[in-house]
Amino acid sequence: MNSLKIYKSSAGSGKTFTLVKEYLRLVLKNPDDYQHILAITFTNKAAAEMKSRIVEALVSLSKNSGGSLQEVLSAELPDTKIDKQADKALKLILHNYASFSVSTIDSFFQRILRALAREMHLPLRLEVEIGLDDAILEVTDKLLKEVGSDKELTEWLAALIFQKLDEDKGWNVESDITTVAQELFKDHYEDSPALSRERIREIYKELQTIRKSFEQKMKEYGNKAFRLMQEAGLSVEDFSYGTKGVMGNLSNLREAFSPDDFRIKSRALAALEDPDKWFTKASKLKGQISNAVEAGLGQCLKEANDFFVSEFTKYLSAAEALRRIYMFGIANDILKKFSEYRNENNVILLADTPKMLSQIITGQDAPFIYEKSGNRFKHLLIDEFQDTSFYQWKNLLPLINNTLGSGNMALVVGDAKQSIYRWRGGNMNLLLIHILEDLNHFKELYQEEILAMNFRSRHDVVDFNNSFFKILPEVIRQHVHPDGHPLLDLAYSDELVQKVADKNNKQGYVKITFLEKKTEETEEEEETGWKENALKKTLENIQSLLKQNYSYRDIAILVRRNIEGNEVAQFLLENGISQIISPDSLLIASAPRIRFLVNVMRFLSDTENTIARTEVIYYYNKYIKQIQQDDLHAYFSDHLKVKNKSAKPKPGTLFDTEGLEETLFNKSLPENFSGNISYLSKLPVYDLCEQLIRIFEFNEKPDAYIQRFQDLVLEYTSSNNSSLDGFLEWWNTSNTVKNCSVMIPENEDAIRIMTIHKSKGLQFPVVIMPFADWKILPRANDLFWGYASEEPYAEMRRVALLNSNRLLETYFSASYQEEVMQTLIDNLNMLYVAFTRAEEQLFIYSPNSSGNDMNSVSSLLVKTLEANSCTIVDDVYERGDAALKFEQQKQSNTIISEKLKIYTINRWQEKIGISSRAADLLKVTGEKIHEKINYGILIHRVLSEIKFNDDIENAVEKIIFEGMMPENEKENLLREITSVLNLPEMKTFFSKEWDVKNEQEIMLPGGESLRPDRVLFAKDKTMVIDFKTGKENKSHIDQIQKYATVLREMAYPNVKSYLVYLSTKQVIEV
Repeated sequence: MNSLKIYKSSAGSGKTFTLVKEYLRLVLKNPDDYQHILAITFTNKAAAEMKSRIVEALVSLSKNSGGSLQEVLSAELPDTKIDKQADKALKLILHNYASFSVSTIDSFFQRILRALAREMHLPLRLEVEIGLDDAILEVTDKLLKEVGSDKELTEWLAALIFQKLDEDKGWNVESDITTVAQELFKDHYEDSPALSRERIREIYKELQTIRKSFEQKMKEYGNKAFRLMQEAGLSVEDFSYGTKGVMGNLSNLREAFSPDDFRIKSRALAALEDPDKWFTKASKLKGQISNAVEAGLGQCLKEANDFFVSEFTKYLSAAEALRRIYMFGIANDILKKFSEYRNENNVILLADTPKMLSQIITGQDAPFIYEKSGNRFKHLLIDEFQDTSFYQWKNLLPLINNTLGSGNMALVVGDAKQSIYRWRGGNMNLLLIHILEDLNHFKELYQEEILAMNFRSRHDVVDFNNSFFKILPEVIRQHVHPDGHPLLDLAYSDELVQKVADKNNKQGYVKITFLEKKTEETEEEEETGWKENALKKTLENIQSLLKQNYSYRDIAILVRRNIEGNEVAQFLLENGISQIISPDSLLIASAPRIRFLVNVMRFLSDTENTIARTEVIYYYNKYIKQIQQDDLHAYFSDHLKVKNKSAKPKPGTLFDTEGLEETLFNKSLPENFSGNISYLSKLPVYDLCEQLIRIFEFNEKPDAYIQRFQDLVLEYTSSNNSSLDGFLEWWNTSNTVKNCSVMIPENEDAIRIMTIHKSKGLQFPVVIMPFADWKILPRANDLFWGYASEEPYAEMRRVALLNSNRLLETYFSASYQEEVMQTLIDNLNMLYVAFTRAEEQLFIYSPNSSGNDMNSVSSLLVKTLEANSCTIVDDVYERGDAALKFEQQKQSNTIISEKLKIYTINRWQEKIGISSRAADLLKVTGEKIHEKINYGILIHRVLSEIKFNDDIENAVEKIIFEGMMPENEKENLLREITSVLNLPEMKTFFSKEWDVKNEQEIMLPGGESLRPDRVLFAKDKTMVIDFKTGKENKSHIDQIQKYATVLREMAYPNVKSYLVYLSTKQVIEV
């Protein structure tokens, strides 16, 4: 029982099966022990899957139907009655499920943290905020608001802006602040001391002095050499190679600007060794030049070079550190803002948990701390150990020590080749090196087992991956770094070469296609060109696979970035394949119809917004009217005549805002939109959303994007106000919006599109990688935190640096080389995860790579295939028999899914309302609207909008637009209203001699109010009219008499009152 077991796995090697087996082995020996076993994994989905597997296994074992698992356990536990113990364990777990401890590592640490809240002086009702994005957004915003009021912070940010401008990177520093904020939560930052602003400023000045002193001295050598040359009566052109030679090198030092400008180059170094290199063989000034060299030029070059050699590393280190020392300067300010954020919101961030726990565990009785928190675990099982961070391991280590010291079992399972989360703390060193070092005192308990059998993939896929990744370390030594990296050798060692399980010893297929880049195109065009071809090949692939009896759900498309997934999804949708599941790619904010709707809203919020107006016309014509790109270009070219910002827009063009009704913008869009802009702009945002969907007929076909958009609008309005401006601000800044995608059921028969990160742990019959090309070494000028043993860098511990090969000549060389190799390993691991998802077929598309550049996946593919002596014919590598793949027959699963329904958008005001008029309650709706709608109520509503007879048409249009009746009832309603207004008395009531007030409220002294339907004023007479939809009633007379009495009391002359019964077309003077 007492053991430290380490399982080193590979893709598809039955890792979860092994974990479940080890858990069951413990619980079958003693069913009560289930509450003393802690199984840790890294995602909620993985934890749920493990729980489900354990429970399902216990059910099967209790019925003696556990298959291979039962055979394995029976062999390992010969004296145990498997079925009875499984039944007992199952009942215990189900009756006390809360003690069934299979959880994520974050959940486990949060539980400990809450239990120790008092000791850690934390609020007892604190909330844990999972994501960092919202916190960083608020912290960044608050920090920038202090610019101007905080002098030192303003100076740091101003210096950062000027530095970025010098580097042609623009002035926006929000992304830089975000980068620093994210770095503060990484393990390595805890090593960095919180230096005061004063000390950081002192370091800044010290580094500035180093840089300026070096540059000044080198310029002095340049000036001295130039002076000596002039005194000798010579010019730069008189020397060997002119401006490109030794004298040009020395002369240029006078105006050197960047570090590279100060270098003593190869021709100057050659002249140091051989004085004849100062001049050409044919020079007529040999003697004069030789004299000048002997007179001081030669000595000046020697001194310049000696100084350069002795001081350049120190200088370049200072220069590189100064490029982003401002990051270090604002780090403390960001930390303070995070502290304020936690206090104000009564939260801790999930990323805080490991470090906070480490602080209380360090120097304390760790077992007591864990016991106090209610955790009395005997055995510990850790899954996906390669994704564990340093602080997570540091916090688990005391628990493991206690477990092993108490005679119990600790088990770790991991695959270093699948370590792809270094950016969030994952540390493969722990699995490959540190676990043995940190638990060396238990070395006699150590048991290592390699899970070498592949139960996932067919033999051609396994053989390809074995040969590809086995030779990778050697390829890296040949083409990237001659020493390679010890982690690379350990992760991809020969021991981990996989065997194929008997059930999978069938034909598979691997195909890598290298697509041509056109050399005459720009870099951007090259990128676009091969990717367009890759998308077409992917579509052909899918169509071919469907003919081979594969289902959509058998196919997965893996991409490196979400934006690429979105590109693939949109291409497939445009080409008739809508069967797609992609939580990362089907983003709501990217959908053309949603972008159109949001831009319409932006325009309604600000009709002067020409960008929104242009976007509206573009999306409407391209995606709704489906005008072809060439025609669309001509359309815009004909109408967009504005030459510059100061030019006045031509009347009738897109940018004309003065004659709004006459513009091209309004003529291009439906009349019931352009004619109701003022009305629409005043609607609450959800009502506006529904109206726009109805106007542009987006509800005529099922559309998951539109319905998800409505969900988002509803979610916003349920917790915020309904203003359009507020919604648009939320839409522009909310992470909810950025990450929101169409939700499609997992069991749908659909192609999966996902990032490689999201695919980890999954498997698919067919995997397609359309864009297998990304940088595998650090991107130039990306931020990383380096270290050096020299001062003042040792005091800083970590220094903000920008990736550059120049760092190889600095004190930061070792840390930069480590970063290069770690980044390379990250990307190799990414490839490993992608290549090993396939069960049967793997298709890879990559641009053709030429030359010796080894900074991309495409070049890595080529070099590795060459190293394996693989044959590439017509830019295609194949493994397996292409003909055989068409013979396989796959049984398709019948999947019944609920189809997205079309639904009619109706105004909620039609369905529910608060009215002071009993007559309004008479309105009914139904299938035959001309039979069941109470026309009296509709006429009453229209009359409230009419002042004079020529207002009738507009009033009816408004009723239709507001959704109170359909368009096809317009003529019926017009006839009814006209017949009412043709009554002799009504002609008088609607003549233009009157000043008209419709439904004007009259406030009485006691707070009561009256609202007559229509009051008419002339110089010497007054009329009050009330329209009624029901039968005659005495209460009507009382009401209209009250109106008349009040008007007389208000001193209006000759007040007459009338009741108009709409259903009988009767007018009665009261």
